[in-house]
Amino acid sequence: MAEEKKDSGNTELIVGTSLSAYAAASTIVTGAVCPLCVIASPLLLGVGLIKKIKNQIDNTEDTEK
Repeated sequence: MAEEKKDSGNTELIVGTSLSAYAAASTIVTGAVCPLCVIASPLLLGVGLIKKIKNQIDNTEDTEK
């Protein structure tokens, strides 16, 4: 069987961080925050962090076997 590639959450963390940086820059320049950025940034960062933690737990369980 082919081993399935696990999603480590890096994509979500990178996109969430980039969106946060964009939101901060646009706030400094325009004085207004994009509503989508306020919702999406923490959501993406949280999903990426949860995937990282789950991946780390799965890796420790695999090494214990």
